[in-house]
Amino acid sequence: MIEKLNYQDKRLIFICVIISVISFFITQNYYKQAFPYASINMDVTQDDAKILAEKLLRNKGYDIQDYKQASKFGHLEQEKLFLEYHLSREEAGEILNETNSYYWQNRWFIPEQKEEFKVNISTTGKLAEYEHKIDEDAPGDALSKENALQVAQLFLSGAVYSWDMENWKLESTNLQKQKNRIDHQFEWVEKSFDKNGSTHRIAIRVQGSVVDYYNEWIKVPDTWDHDYKKMKSNNEILDIVSFGLTFLIISYLFISILIRARKKDLRWKTAFIYSGIIAFLLLINKINNIPLEFYSFDTKDTLISFFTVEILMGVLLGPVFMFFFIGMLIAGAEPFYRDQFPKQISFRHILTIQGIKGRSFFNSAIIGISLTFAWFAFGTIFRIMENKMGGFTTTEVPEFDMLSTFIPFVGVFLAGLRKAIITETLFRMFLIPFLQKYAKSAVFAVVISSIIWGLTHAHGIHQPFYMQFIEMSIWGCIIGWIFLKYGILTTLIWHFSIKAVPSAMILLQSSNPYYITTGFVSAGLIFIPLIYAVISYRRNGGFILSNNLVNALD
Repeated sequence: MIEKLNYQDKRLIFICVIISVISFFITQNYYKQAFPYASINMDVTQDDAKILAEKLLRNKGYDIQDYKQASKFGHLEQEKLFLEYHLSREEAGEILNETNSYYWQNRWFIPEQKEEFKVNISTTGKLAEYEHKIDEDAPGDALSKENALQVAQLFLSGAVYSWDMENWKLESTNLQKQKNRIDHQFEWVEKSFDKNGSTHRIAIRVQGSVVDYYNEWIKVPDTWDHDYKKMKSNNEILDIVSFGLTFLIISYLFISILIRARKKDLRWKTAFIYSGIIAFLLLINKINNIPLEFYSFDTKDTLISFFTVEILMGVLLGPVFMFFFIGMLIAGAEPFYRDQFPKQISFRHILTIQGIKGRSFFNSAIIGISLTFAWFAFGTIFRIMENKMGGFTTTEVPEFDMLSTFIPFVGVFLAGLRKAIITETLFRMFLIPFLQKYAKSAVFAVVISSIIWGLTHAHGIHQPFYMQFIEMSIWGCIIGWIFLKYGILTTLIWHFSIKAVPSAMILLQSSNPYYITTGFVSAGLIFIPLIYAVISYRRNGGFILSNNLVNALD
């Protein structure tokens, strides 16, 4: 049978469009103010940085043709946090760029050989760190301190841009006698730099008569570690509480599987289809990330041992564990959803062909997409209020390493799907029906599940420590109410979108046409089933009746 769009459907569409437009306006105008990304001057790409690093090594007379190469993005994390905590974001961002605190890391090495090269080129194209590791017993000269200092200063004037000796004070020197050479290390402090007790420093090590180590960094005060731990202590307490509650929830869920299994009331096939998809994506993503893992290669190992560990531990065991873990979560949670929400489309039918052609899917997709816009607007408004109340959050550094993988959009899709399935299964499909069943109150079920869900987000550097918890608990109540009214598919679509879209935006910021294309595809994945449903509606003259797909008949 066919059913047309009725007045309630059209009103829902109108409301969702209005919410989306208003939310988009708020997000477009205020999101960067509320959630500022780190202000990174990206003057050189990863490939540019590799070329500059190779040029430096060639100029020093090193042949790296037979070396393995790996690279990734990096930044001075604690130093960034310290500056953003004490200074304005704009001033902190300017300092971090000027001190080469964001960089592309390049490494050249040969397995089972100690000698290796590491060259970090800042995103502004300057040298941030250089190291040539050699054996301690390697031969070299035995220069005097004065001669070694001249070698270091010559390196600074040639390899480091805008080096002005008058602006720097030689803070310390260190002599180390090796078996076959003498090494000297020098450390300078910039005279005019003093930001809340932090200092801008440069260190150089002359091994024999050659500069084989250079590092530029910001040294934070020794008291910062204590202050940071104190600042994090309350967040860590909430973290412990949330971990304990989540552990209890999962434990009960697994126990319920044993009870339901005796009654043969578990949908194993459905559960493991979903977990199988996620496990497959995780498998592809693990292979996808091997170039990044290669950067951490221990030169004491062989290539065979490295790939054996990566393949067995990462590529195989990780996906296998995720396959069974997520499969068990879904199998244990689905019966509670089925029992407590008989009028909703059953979990195993939400993404079937007939299910997608039905009115329920269309409404869920429209609401889920509008909730995505609303989520970003809600977070924007809440964060601006938090900032005006004196709250503090650090800026976000984009995951540029995604651009180093073979197939970057796999990570985008996995990030959205895995988080959506695990979280919505646990806190919506299981916990709300479970609490509603025994407390006999939907309001109680939504509020308690939202509080527990909010606790799982009370981490990171959010000050006051409880603000993130409050924000997520409030939104959890909104999503919980949507779940009660429209079912699990709506919240799954929403959760997938809010995780996938930010990751896709990183691809869209690239200048690479392939990354831009895959970014658009990744961000628009959620529209594909909706487009299919609209085409089906036009072709069939209406929605396919889906009353036979509800939980009561499953």
